Amino acid sequence: FRLVEVHPGTGAAPVECSLSWEDSKHPQRSYYCLSYCWQTVERTSSILLDGCRFPVTKNLLCALENLRKPRKSLLIWIDQICIDQDNDQERGHQVSIMRLIFNQSHQVYIWLGE
Repeated sequence: FRLVEVHPGTGAAPVECSLSWEDSKHPQRSYYCLSYCWQTVERTSSILLDGCRFPVTKNLLCALENLRKPRKSLLIWIDQICIDQDNDQERGHQVSIMRLIFNQSHQVYIWLGE
């Protein structure tokens, strides 16, 4: 499964991230998960993902702006980014292992909004 590395940042600086892979049966690194509400399927905001603009919902952007650390990266699983939302087969598989992904995480962040 994919994980998002949220790079350090604060304030109005753009949210910059990169993707990496982890073995779902034997993860090697400690990571977090994010539970939140999309609120809308329209992805009108964006982040920088591996140097490219990547559309996200406004609520996810707000969560990332508040969760990122000023001096160290945050490794986190986020459905909207870690699952290819345009690929029904991948989305179905990822949904089937979400329980495993959440259970193996170090901690789950819950974002209720601003």
